[in-house]
Amino acid sequence: MKVLGIGYGRHLFDQNNFEFYRLNRCAEEVESFDQIIFANKNAGLKTVTTENNFILHPTNSINKFLMIFDAVRIGSQLIEEKKIDVISTQDVFETGVVGVILKLKYPHVRLQVQEHGDVLSSVHWRREKMSNRFRYLFARFLLLPRADIIRVVSDRTQTFLYSFLGEQKNIKKLPVVIDTTEFVKESGRVDRVPSENFVLLTAARYVPQKNFTLMLKAFARAQAQIPNLRLRIFGDGPEKKNIKHLIHSLHLSDVVEMNDWTNNLVGEMQRADAYLLTSNYEGWARVLIESVLQELPVVTTDVGCVNEVIKDMEHGLVVPVGDCQKLTEAIQKIASDVSLYTTIVHYLKTVEKSKIPGTDVDAYAEQWVQTLR
Repeated sequence: MKVLGIGYGRHLFDQNNFEFYRLNRCAEEVESFDQIIFANKNAGLKTVTTENNFILHPTNSINKFLMIFDAVRIGSQLIEEKKIDVISTQDVFETGVVGVILKLKYPHVRLQVQEHGDVLSSVHWRREKMSNRFRYLFARFLLLPRADIIRVVSDRTQTFLYSFLGEQKNIKKLPVVIDTTEFVKESGRVDRVPSENFVLLTAARYVPQKNFTLMLKAFARAQAQIPNLRLRIFGDGPEKKNIKHLIHSLHLSDVVEMNDWTNNLVGEMQRADAYLLTSNYEGWARVLIESVLQELPVVTTDVGCVNEVIKDMEHGLVVPVGDCQKLTEAIQKIASDVSLYTTIVHYLKTVEKSKIPGTDVDAYAEQWVQTLR
């Protein structure tokens, strides 16, 4: 099988990156694997070829608008020269446009599109900006009906897409693969017992999707009842100033700590008592899996791999998306109910980590091939 991928991952040009290793491992399962990457000419990226016939092709475009046209041009050349069997686009938007154009030009080539973010099912995502509404219409009515295969990461996305595309649609599921090296190496720590302060940890981009407003309002209510509650945030993004202002206005400056991105999330997890995720939507939310690998209880909204991998009252506490009262209660419960906390920690120690979906890159590569048929 000869595969043509279309994506955005400029980090793939770093051959020490786990994502490069993942795709290079996938290339071992097929005859050839060419990946077109949307990239600006100023980045100075060059074509990369590996022994496994995994080849990275940067578009090296003058601007973002031309990336689509350059990807179509490169894709057309590769399809004609290599007799490509299947095209796989990273999402149902810009790379999806490229996929549709190539499918129209070469109807004999199978088109697979990936929906990793569970954004189409989320009204929250559509309300974030007007362009998302147009993207939604394009994906739902123009792209997905033309796709031969749709690849998703979770049961919830698969179920949603079946609901309007029909059970006859070829929708394959492949959970996100995780680089477990650091998490497994540092796991198996001694019993996790909250110290003087109960520390909640979160690491995320400051964007509407993560709903930091909900997080901080619920935390403020909980902290008013449990004075030793603390929140440590690691991240960056366009809403950073607004979040700082909200922390100040809620009088949380002494109990909420804002930090830049960290390359030592494992270490921060070991210093925390629970992980807090309040997103409006997630494709998989692999940080929840990483928390399980670190035997760290979670408090999370019902998104991504929740209910498929993460279970309420087993790995932590699950609350409905956007429900401030339920989130407040969950934070209070995880921090004050010693019996519950001890039970969750004990359960996390019994989890067979090697059997968690997405933790075996070799199995992932084999399953990846099956999603292309």
